[in-house]
Amino acid sequence: MPRKRLLAPSFFTDADLWRAERDAGLPLRLAYEGLWCHADRRGYFAWKPEELKLAILPYDAVDMSSTMLALCSSGFLKVFERDGRLYGVIPNFPKWQTFNIREKPDAHIPEPLTPQDVSGTVPERYRHGASTPGTGTGTGTGTGTNYSTTAQRATARVRRKRVTDQPSWTAAAVERWAKHIGIESHGRLGAALKPAVDFYGEPAVLAAIDEFGAHHRALVAAGEVKLPGLTYFTGNIRRFIPRNMLPPDAAGAA
Repeated sequence: MPRKRLLAPSFFTDADLWRAERDAGLPLRLAYEGLWCHADRRGYFAWKPEELKLAILPYDAVDMSSTMLALCSSGFLKVFERDGRLYGVIPNFPKWQTFNIREKPDAHIPEPLTPQDVSGTVPERYRHGASTPGTGTGTGTGTGTNYSTTAQRATARVRRKRVTDQPSWTAAAVERWAKHIGIESHGRLGAALKPAVDFYGEPAVLAAIDEFGAHHRALVAAGEVKLPGLTYFTGNIRRFIPRNMLPPDAAGAA
């Protein structure tokens, strides 16, 4: 059951978390906040990326399993396994929270057998969204990806469809964005830029990314710490489109 949790102002100035999010190209900060609400007072939660995705990032076209793995690899989460199930751990969680006196640890989540069982590495068999490893019997050979559950197969179909459905300009936009700014997912960048592409056209938006990249580099060279990102770009895209590529009405207003 989700719970209310405290959020300190220092969360927003955590440079390590910001760098981890920038490098991963995934919404680590928002996901991390959401996981606090799903952890018990010990900082433990069931490692169920698909369910947590629906509870924390229901409208974002991101892979929750990849997001949680990135938090692990950056040291913001740890895991342990008990009785064939995987559980997440938010390090030092009780240190930064104040709990209702009536709140008890989640009885469905056991303690790790030893402190050494808590690790920052997610076992390979849990890296595709399941909290329990897949099992089964059968014979035969083949090629392709082996999915252990029906849910995983359905998720894979959706992911393949999303990639297939992306228009060609999205791949070009992602490539340019990665070159100038950083890694960004096809789904998020495509959804954010589509209104601008519909209005200004693909060449204008791609040219705007190049201009924004030059602006971004100038800020970095000037030592700016707080750098503008995708939200700023989409809200101010017209200023980065070359004047000769603006529609007549937009050029007149620029």
